[in-house]
Amino acid sequence: MSDATQHTYATAAWRYWNNGSTNLVEFVIGYQEDLTIGMLNGHMVSGVGAGRLGIGLDTTASGLYYSMVIDDTNTMGAAIVKTGLLLGYHYMAVIQYVDANTTTYYSYVIEVAIRG
Repeated sequence: MSDATQHTYATAAWRYWNNGSTNLVEFVIGYQEDLTIGMLNGHMVSGVGAGRLGIGLDTTASGLYYSMVIDDTNTMGAAIVKTGLLLGYHYMAVIQYVDANTTTYYSYVIEVAIRG
């Protein structure tokens, strides 16, 4: 899944990418596997202060796995989540946060693989 919708964000609160609740990968674990892997790549530019882009595992309230934290630079980064999950519904959301000022977000690609 990917999105290349350029947008800015300037609030110190976690939210879905571009405030869109469809920016996530949903899946159901019906058989206990060894590992669930989430990979996120993203591109953003921050003004003074730091912007964050990350993966929220079953949450959008905090960045459990950051792909990057930037300060006054043009940054591309990646995050990898490797975890065993219980049976049932799960999701990995693309989430963003800004410490101060405004960050411009350009694109992301997220992939989830379930390994047995």
